[in-house]
Amino acid sequence: MQPTIDLIRTTYLSRFNEMTLEYRLHFTSRLYAWNSDPEAARLLRAIQPEVLPANHEDRLQALKDIREELVHKDYARDVNDYTRRKPFFDSYPNLLLLHNALFRIRHWLCIYGQDERTSLYEIIPKDDVEELISELRADAPAMRALSTYAINTLYLYEKLFDQKGIDPETILDLASSYDRSNPSDVQIMIYLYTHCILGETLFYYQPIASHSDTYLRMLEELDTLIEENFDTISLDNKCEFLVCSQICGYEARQKTRIEDEVARSVGAEDFIVDTHNSATNPAKQSFMMSEHRNVLFIMSQSKPVFQRQPIS
Repeated sequence: MQPTIDLIRTTYLSRFNEMTLEYRLHFTSRLYAWNSDPEAARLLRAIQPEVLPANHEDRLQALKDIREELVHKDYARDVNDYTRRKPFFDSYPNLLLLHNALFRIRHWLCIYGQDERTSLYEIIPKDDVEELISELRADAPAMRALSTYAINTLYLYEKLFDQKGIDPETILDLASSYDRSNPSDVQIMIYLYTHCILGETLFYYQPIASHSDTYLRMLEELDTLIEENFDTISLDNKCEFLVCSQICGYEARQKTRIEDEVARSVGAEDFIVDTHNSATNPAKQSFMMSEHRNVLFIMSQSKPVFQRQPIS
């Protein structure tokens, strides 16, 4: 699949400035962490002034600004199955603030070597953070529905702040209650499992160090789930599954089948769109909104190096 990888990579690099900062950072940070891509490293340096404020006061203000950013977020576009998840976001009003602040702190630390972890508690007091984490961990309906957002938050807080995390064995139990004949449940379950694996790596920063047997069980379940529901699962889901398979050294039975769908899904503008399954989301077919599945596919075709050297 090397010609396809090269084509997609060239497309996104040549049109890089058509994307907003969020998507430019997502694309380059993933490629740099995954395989030390030199062009991604160059672009990460170029966008550093936009990503990383120059001093502590400005970085603290950037974290505070997340509240206002969330007011203007296009939830229907950006959050899969938002109607289902909204009641749980309402029940945990600080969850997305914590989620986004943890990611911002992670990017500053892992990409640029700037440690602002203590600033988190100036945004949300430590007691409030730990209360939210504790309540969320114990709230099975919320964990099932929020999936990605809950898992990301729990793992980021664990890895960045050396806190008690969540036992992934409990996630296996949680997933047993999904309706695997329901496409919405299937999508959320795939993200539940894959983001456990991504979270364990601090999002491509470090290899799996614990619970590897549990993560392999998750991938085995997903392999079967994808086989049984192939035509109702998005390429974003499928490519993320392949990425996690590379991280864990799992030989995915559905690999060739997914790659065949990718090859048929490269459109006239030389990037992957979802056209051959019923999970197509019209809001996520543009060049920018397709970035997620495209960078995942590039990553899925090689083993990760887990580049931990900050951009200098």
